Parts: sequence; C-alpha cells; structure tokens
Amino acid sequence: MNTRLKLLIAVLTLMTAHLVASTLSIGGLDQRGMAMLGIALLALVYWSTECVPIPVTGLIVMLLLTLYGIFSFSKSVSFIASKVNILIIAGLVISAALSTHKLDKLLGLKVLSLV
Repeated sequence: MNTRLKLLIAVLTLMTAHLVASTLSIGGLDQRGMAMLGIALLALVYWSTECVPIPVTGLIVMLLLTLYGIFSFSKSVSFIASKVNILIIAGLVISAALSTHKLDKLLGLKVLSLV
C-alpha cells in the first residue's frame, strides 16, 4: 500500500471515528459509549490495514480515550505503564545501550576473567 493511500485511510477513519463519537446515542448508548464505539472502529481499521504502525495506534487510542473523557490520562496510561512493564522496558533500553557501545562484550570478558 502506498503512502498516500495509507494517509487517506488514516484521515478518513479518524474523521469517521469522530463523527461516530459525536453523534447522538444509537441503541441506548450514552455519549461515552458512542465515543468508545468510534475509538474501537478506529483501532479496528488501523490495525487491520496497518495504515498507522500498531504501537502508534495504541498510543492514539490512549490519547482518544483521554480526549473524549472516557478515562483520565493516568487511567488510560496505567494499562501499559505498570511497574513491571517499566522495569522490562528499562532493562531492554540498558541492554541496547550496552550493545551499541560494545560494553556488553567488555563486561562479559571481565566476568569470565574473574571466574
């Protein structure tokens, strides 16, 4: 899929999701329910077409949950920002930095020389 088509799909889906979120209730849903329906539609299209990278789609969903007042920002981020996830991400960042500067081999050789 070319870049212009991906951009067109992304923008049209975002506009459609906003239209769904701002319409009056359908089937007994309140305004928050309609906003969730629009966000779910956006996530479905973005994930199935991959017009936006999947991690970015997750961030967009968290942002929209906050903007439409479904969750507070801290609540919407709390689903991925648990202490365990932060610990794992920090470990991966440190290991990537060590590998980039070849410090992982140096530390490994130092440990082996001590043993």
